[in-house]
Amino acid sequence: MKKMTLLWIGMTAVGVGLAACGGSDDTTPAEDAGADTGVVDSGAKDAAVTDSSVDAANDAKADSGPVDSGATDAGSDAKADTGIDASPAATCSDAIKNGGEADVDCGGACAAKCADGKACVVTADCTSGVCTANVCAAPTCADTVKNGGEADVDCGGACAAKCGDGKACAANADCSSGVCGANNTCSAPTCADNIKNGAETDVDCGGAACGSCAIGKACGAGSDCTGGVCTGNVCALATSCKTLLAGHPGLASGVYTLDPDGAGAKPSFQAYCDMVSDGGGWTLALKADGTKQTFTYAAALWTNTTLLATDKPDLDLNEAKLASWNETAFTDVRLALVDGGVTRAVKIPKVATSLNAVYAAGAFSATNLGRASWKGILAAPSLQTNCNREGFSNSVANYANIRLGILGNNEGDCNSPDSWIGLGGSATACSAAITATVGNGAICGASGDLGDKEVKAFGYVFVR
Repeated sequence: MKKMTLLWIGMTAVGVGLAACGGSDDTTPAEDAGADTGVVDSGAKDAAVTDSSVDAANDAKADSGPVDSGATDAGSDAKADTGIDASPAATCSDAIKNGGEADVDCGGACAAKCADGKACVVTADCTSGVCTANVCAAPTCADTVKNGGEADVDCGGACAAKCGDGKACAANADCSSGVCGANNTCSAPTCADNIKNGAETDVDCGGAACGSCAIGKACGAGSDCTGGVCTGNVCALATSCKTLLAGHPGLASGVYTLDPDGAGAKPSFQAYCDMVSDGGGWTLALKADGTKQTFTYAAALWTNTTLLATDKPDLDLNEAKLASWNETAFTDVRLALVDGGVTRAVKIPKVATSLNAVYAAGAFSATNLGRASWKGILAAPSLQTNCNREGFSNSVANYANIRLGILGNNEGDCNSPDSWIGLGGSATACSAAITATVGNGAICGASGDLGDKEVKAFGYVFVR
């Protein structure tokens, strides 16, 4: 009996020992000796070994292993597993908006900028450089940022606005000056950049700064053109020296090309323009040498359209009847005589379509300058005191004749004048000794003045 009691007691002790060894853990000792199987422990502490799966939050023993579910913990866990692994470090290529990013993998600390429509915090987050209401906005030509295809801020490239001088450029078209110069910078206009810019009316000409434009170039006024005439915003030849001077005040005297009928069928021609005398704008039409018989009163050159020495249009001592004689309209005539190396002149009011129109009919046309004015164009002329008839084609049959000038008579009428001053004279009936054709002729007792006299001058006829 006593032996049996002891046996039962021993068995009880063994049972207690087994319970203490396993507690109430719902895993078997064999399982608990290794990795967790993921079943909730009921309070007994696991061995300090590496978990192989996520424990419940009430695991009775803190993990000491460094690895949860194949991901690295931050050091050793200080508390029981909660079922959540530590987050991996943020990168700019993990396809997640994390770290300091403004949007997924862009903006903030990332080098990549955020595209239009992505989230942003500051303008630097966006490829467009524009962050509006925390969204990256598409580039515009009014956002005060150099973006899109612009050459500089809101100009050039796709923008209608051109870039000003000193701004960046990629092509001439980017610049308001039309010149993209050194270092891809818009340059200020010059009169030698082969581009129509600045105040120019055509390429490198016209305007206040550049020289005059050639015939056919664009213009805004006569002053833009070498010919002094701007018709329909195109440079044309001047119709006369007067129009040329009007387009270019202060222009020097010289030979210029004129075209009185503009776009008409008649050709242009060369003519000398006196831009100084008596207000300037005078067109030379005829040159006559008083020592020669080319322009006697009866010469056909006065009444026909035939020209003479048109290759000598300059203000020289070569006789010529120029195209302006037939083609230039005027309101004034100027007769200038060179006597003893000194040039003296008179201005004669006269309106006509041309000098040819004045002389073709051969009819007398009176002027009224007065005796003193005519005598004033020579150094020491002699003119009979009476008659004093003056004008164009001034003639008395069988007596004195002058194409442009004044007649004098010693009788108290104009029936038998024997003296003249002017251009286009001829010998009188009194004596054939007078051969001068330009200057002064006085014969047959030119009483009342300086007596018989002959002055052979060189004459110029201008119109304006």
